[in-house]
Amino acid sequence: MPCIFLLKFRRVARMASRITHGPAIKAIRKALGIRQDALAQQVGISKSYLSRIENAVEVPELNATTKRLADRLGVPLDAITYPVPDAALLQESA
Repeated sequence: MPCIFLLKFRRVARMASRITHGPAIKAIRKALGIRQDALAQQVGISKSYLSRIENAVEVPELNATTKRLADRLGVPLDAITYPVPDAALLQESA
């Protein structure tokens, strides 16, 4: 039986080879002492959307927003994203 985590991101795996890791964004933001509303404003998204990303409710694909988040946090893109296995690996075994 496939891992629940992998099943949750099946749809995302078909869209991108890397996805945003919200908890990493949250940890880095807090370590830097940046308020959530300030970071959201600086990257051009709503505070509620950033909250959903940080809490893994929203899993955006790699895009300009993800790049702006990494830039503002002063980290490489790889620090806030992770690779998604090939979609074929996510298929349930018969």
